Amino acid sequence: MLLPIIDFQTEINPQKPTLILLHGVFGRGKNFGQIGRAFSKKIQCLAFDLRNHGQAHSGPLDMQAMAEDVIETCLHLKLENIILLGHSMGGKIAMSAALEKSRHQAEWKQIFKALIVADVAPVAFSLPYQQMAVKLARLEFPALLTRKSASDFILEKVSEAENAMISMWLAQNLVPGNFPYWENNMAQIALDFENLTQWPAGKSLSTFHKPTLFLRGGKSNHLTPSSEAVISRLFPNFLIETIEESGHWLHAEQPEAFVRLVEKFLEI
Repeated sequence: MLLPIIDFQTEINPQKPTLILLHGVFGRGKNFGQIGRAFSKKIQCLAFDLRNHGQAHSGPLDMQAMAEDVIETCLHLKLENIILLGHSMGGKIAMSAALEKSRHQAEWKQIFKALIVADVAPVAFSLPYQQMAVKLARLEFPALLTRKSASDFILEKVSEAENAMISMWLAQNLVPGNFPYWENNMAQIALDFENLTQWPAGKSLSTFHKPTLFLRGGKSNHLTPSSEAVISRLFPNFLIETIEESGHWLHAEQPEAFVRLVEKFLEI
């Protein structure tokens, strides 16, 4: 399926190198507004709404299918020089796009030039948000006229939304009003959430030899030293950089350091 696009330029030039931003679970392309605008000063930059997030409302949450969505959208735009940057779930999808065999394999390999993965490793792991997804999908909202009131309501009703930063981030998916509703497909996210924790270890994966940057938060445990052996096998041309003062939400917690390391890697 073709994905909705957030364009940080006035128009898209297919010939230019293009940095494509892929968000995490419960996110949407608009979450990258600050860093997207920063990147767009030096490189053409787009963000996608991944399936069941933002304006993309359909389809099961399946890592390979979501990677295929990204590939098909890039080919539809006729982009010729692509760098994928994915955070968390978006990082796993970006890695899948690099390693899985696509039905557009020959064309895709030619235009996919580099990979950036933010605070996630190519391994299966548990996420603490599955129960939260179920609770969010079942929430019955009163009239909520602002995102702030929606954030406060989520913080009160959903214990897994541990603090105001998380509840406000979740509230960005809610359309407030007299009859608030989720803009994303929260019910499908809750149903398929376990798929997002998997990694196709039993499948025959290719190796991605093009430049690859892994960014990790110094206060996060999502990308550990023990996963480096797997990374080196699948992505032999890799570099790991650490943003010491950041947790899992690198681009939100330390946007300047995040942008600086990406620009250094891309030499822009």
